[in-house]
Amino acid sequence: MNDRRFGEPEGKFTLAVPVGYRHRSQIDTFVKRMHGRKETQHISENLTSENLSRVTTRLVAGKLYEVSFIPVCVEHVGSAGCLAYLESQHALLVGAQGLTLARLVMPKAFPLGWVYSLDKKVNLFADKINYQIPFAHRYPSGLWDIGLGDWADGLNEGEHLMLVREAPPI
Repeated sequence: MNDRRFGEPEGKFTLAVPVGYRHRSQIDTFVKRMHGRKETQHISENLTSENLSRVTTRLVAGKLYEVSFIPVCVEHVGSAGCLAYLESQHALLVGAQGLTLARLVMPKAFPLGWVYSLDKKVNLFADKINYQIPFAHRYPSGLWDIGLGDWADGLNEGEHLMLVREAPPI
């Protein structure tokens, strides 16, 4: 499907899920590991394994996945439009667990700026105002913010969707 709102994939890499990977604690493990590191500028207090336990696709320990980042090429695309695009690309919706694992394994593959890991609304954390989408923001200085953005805001030009697919057989 050719959708002009989105560009060609960037930063493609293979994500090998470690044998000891645990879905239930991945986010908390990530937060603990990143807290206090010089490149960590901010981690959202709502980014917890409990808040984000639901996900459409759970990563499987020992399995390989293809990860890339899809730029938004128009002024604005709503979150529902982004989700529909990912589904048209047969993306696996891996939530904050996939985002945090990819950030740990291949931080240099991430583009500068905002990267969002979308999922169906039913699986997202909701605060008192809105559903929240996990994101990683990489600054040119090398600093990172990891957190949650509002579903209602959608994505803007230059921001990226994280696209995860099963890796083809070797």
